[in-house]
Amino acid sequence: MTRTEYLTQLERYLKRLPKEDYEEAMDYFIEYFDEAGPENVAQVIEELGSPKEAASDILYQLLDDKMDEQVTSPKKHLSLLWITLLAVLASPVAIPLFLILSAAIITVIAIFFAAFITLLGILFAGGVLGASIIYSGLTSLATSFSGGLLGIGLGLIIISCAIIVIFLGYLIFEWFVRLLFRFIKWMIQKGRKS
Repeated sequence: MTRTEYLTQLERYLKRLPKEDYEEAMDYFIEYFDEAGPENVAQVIEELGSPKEAASDILYQLLDDKMDEQVTSPKKHLSLLWITLLAVLASPVAIPLFLILSAAIITVIAIFFAAFITLLGILFAGGVLGASIIYSGLTSLATSFSGGLLGIGLGLIIISCAIIVIFLGYLIFEWFVRLLFRFIKWMIQKGRKS
């Protein structure tokens, strides 16, 4: 196999990566061949393994790097999910593992969608209830000053609790997503060793 054939096959395996990661990976392999020189092409190909093995290795390395980064934006979450999916498909037990992970991911997404709707309901109910108690407290200030202040304070506490529940829900969601990606990474590594 020549250098051009190797890089062409490798390109087919890596072309679905995000553009920046794809270009970085291809530049790495081109530079690797350039440093070895034309007389050592066979040795380089032997070191790297087949194009599929080399692509698989770079996908796992990229997945490790992305998981170590602090993921903050939805675009980066999608990029991480896409790289994870590509790494799963590059593993030797790809199809069964892919089906299991797909079912698990769909289930988790459904659970998180339900949790998100529930949290929105809590925020809405807490806001409406808190606002109505504050209104009731404000209107009763003239007749019972302490009762009115109690109503205002209770309304503010209810609204604050609703906001805290939303914040804690977000933290739990973020923690669970990280746990899910670590689990997927573990499954991929386990599949590679077998």
